[in-house]
Amino acid sequence: MRNLTQAGLLLHQRAEPVVLTRLTEESFEAGLPLRRVGPKRYRFGWRQQTALMTVMGLLSTTLLAFGAREFFGWGKTHACLGGDASVAGSDPVDPVSASPQEWMVAKKAIDAENARAEAFERSGWKVRTVAHIGSSQPKGETDAQFNGAVPELRGIALWQHRLNNEAQSNGRIVPLRVEEFEAGAAFKDAEQAAQAVVNKVNNPEGDDSRHPIVGVIGLAQSRGETLKALKTLEQAGIPVAGTTATADEMSIAGTDNTYWPFAPLNSVEARIEARFASTSPIVSLGDPESGCTASDYAIIVKNDADLYSKNLADKFSGEFSKQPQSDTEDFNFDQDPNNPVASGELSSANTLADRVCQEAQRHPRAVVYWATRARDLTAFLNATEGNECSSRSSGLTVMGGNELTNLALAGAFHNKDWLRLYYSAHALPASDHRASEATRKFAKDYTSFMKAKSSGADPWAQDGHSAVAYDALQALSKAINLAAASDDLRKQGVRAALGSGKVNFEGATGHVEYHDPGMPPTDKALVLLKPSPKGPIAVTACGAYTEGQSYSGQPAPCDAY
Repeated sequence: MRNLTQAGLLLHQRAEPVVLTRLTEESFEAGLPLRRVGPKRYRFGWRQQTALMTVMGLLSTTLLAFGAREFFGWGKTHACLGGDASVAGSDPVDPVSASPQEWMVAKKAIDAENARAEAFERSGWKVRTVAHIGSSQPKGETDAQFNGAVPELRGIALWQHRLNNEAQSNGRIVPLRVEEFEAGAAFKDAEQAAQAVVNKVNNPEGDDSRHPIVGVIGLAQSRGETLKALKTLEQAGIPVAGTTATADEMSIAGTDNTYWPFAPLNSVEARIEARFASTSPIVSLGDPESGCTASDYAIIVKNDADLYSKNLADKFSGEFSKQPQSDTEDFNFDQDPNNPVASGELSSANTLADRVCQEAQRHPRAVVYWATRARDLTAFLNATEGNECSSRSSGLTVMGGNELTNLALAGAFHNKDWLRLYYSAHALPASDHRASEATRKFAKDYTSFMKAKSSGADPWAQDGHSAVAYDALQALSKAINLAAASDDLRKQGVRAALGSGKVNFEGATGHVEYHDPGMPPTDKALVLLKPSPKGPIAVTACGAYTEGQSYSGQPAPCDAY
């Protein structure tokens, strides 16, 4: 610390660019003598000169005390977006169990709604069947937590329930049965499941001829197996309403326009997230006073053997690198013991954690972009627990996709006080002020419906997978009703209805409006969430959450698309 006289001399000699000084009452008793300047150089009197010099003196003092960079905002940091709390401050005290039995509970709820639809049929209603291609029953709690099968089934059961209730008083509504076609763990049997659907469509027997299959819902993960399944269904001309598969390759499987994805494509998500990471204060600088800053370096973890992961990582890397003074580093990570280790690939979570930590230490403003599956993230974070990044004050900031929702809500990160997490979702929390009436109604109906079907804490209560499945089946249902109104209640009539531009509604995930064949609904909403003690906070909401909204009409990072 120096007095003003010493500070002035140092600045006068240009020995130091910034000098700190403490201000006291005595500080102004002495100062640096100033060279006299003749009055002829000024057009105003000595009183104005004195006032001006006083102002300049105060400005100089401010610059000395705070530094010119902070005064003018150069290099300024900000409060952390969504709060400075780590994930540990937002999780349940005790992790919530993701019981594999809930898959069967949801399946029984669908069976009950199927029975109601068949009762309508016996009373003279036209009834149709939708095939659901989804993961098989989880084999344990870990499997149930990671694969998203339970919330998807719940969303399907909830829409069926609403549809059957409305059908009682509206003869224009076609009640639906949902028949399950299990695709195995990680959709390894998806192609066989699709072929089984095609066989039933082409050769209906018995009850199948009374309520034939006219569409498919599901294929929730972008994998090589689901892409093959999609092509099988496309060749048979069967319309498909996707759920949470987002790889761009899924939307261009063929040219017959039978596939209608629901969630925004990876190319859209990656562009918005790259802009978000490079412009928003999300990376902690180590203490509350320093706050957070935007990222200038992305450590991308991907799995090239996974269609979803490779596509999302490649898209994000390309978009992030376009941001000013930004760079990336990729790590190819695959834990599957059945896959041969490729060149440059990491199979050890401990090795990955060490390599990522080294990069993060070299680049203090780095964000870890997690472009692979939730199970792998858990292994990585557990391995990071013991290295230097878990003990440094700034910790790690991780961004990821909607696969991470279950883990965050179930309390899987309850002891990670060094982890800051942001992840994408397809629905706003019902408590958000921007949430639509349809979103709030879905949340209320979901809560009451599940209380009647299940018990205990629900790790999927705010999981967007349920809302996506609910809206995707709603879209397919509306197309089926349009086909019935046109007296063409067959697969080709449903396919034509999906492409008619008439499938639009306010859904649990926002406004849904299909226009372009083979593409998601126009400007489909995308939300970025951060866990908090009061539940997930929507730090960014992009797209058509209500009718008339668009990416281009919204502020950054939404306008990146």
